[in-house]
Amino acid sequence: MSRTSRKSQSKVMRTSEKQLPVVITEDKPQNELISWEDYQKDITNRWKIHRYEVNELRKDISKCVSFTAETYKEYKQRFDNINLGK
Repeated sequence: MSRTSRKSQSKVMRTSEKQLPVVITEDKPQNELISWEDYQKDITNRWKIHRYEVNELRKDISKCVSFTAETYKEYKQRFDNINLGK
């Protein structure tokens, strides 16, 4: 016994309504260009911020590594002192 599937017919419904045009009510903001000197100061400031954040990240990673190493040594020492029935 074989089964064949019916093909469904797709129906397209058309509406008689016309599309309304899109109206933008917000004004475009004015572009204010900064001077070359201001741009250089901005880049310098952003670079200082970047260096500060990278140095703080380095300090945090160093603290994390130190904490992990100390914790590992402590638990390794505890594990080595466990008498496992020998």
